[in-house]
Amino acid sequence: MIVKDAQPNSDQAFGFRLTGAQVNQDFTLVDDGSATNTQTVADLPVGQYQALEFFLNTWTLADISCNDANSTGNPGQRTATINLEAGETVTCTFVNTPAPTATPTNTATNTPTDTATPTATNTPTNTAVPPTNTPTATATPASGTLI
Repeated sequence: MIVKDAQPNSDQAFGFRLTGAQVNQDFTLVDDGSATNTQTVADLPVGQYQALEFFLNTWTLADISCNDANSTGNPGQRTATINLEAGETVTCTFVNTPAPTATPTNTATNTPTDTATPTATNTPTNTAVPPTNTPTATATPASGTLI
């Protein structure tokens, strides 16, 4: 028996292929809370079978578990390998979760910034040279008497 477990329940149809001794069957399962999430194939001969879940880009296959120690699930290969023995009923459950969605992020950092700050350097300076022809007075004593 193949069981589909969508978490959360969904009306999404998941495609499967069951192959092995005397069986090559495609089917779909829907886990919307109704009985459409189970596929049973009865009266199979003893042998090895492969149950493959087809890829859906909106869902991630999170786990495959089987209730039989001789049967295994491989989510990376999307496959359950079922080793059926006489009188045995094996159930493998395929668990899917919604695939992560890409969230756009704004990484633009092209924000203009002012890096040059003008400064006023218009300071007047006095570079005038004072005149060098300073008048000089020379006194000449008057002729006269000394006391």
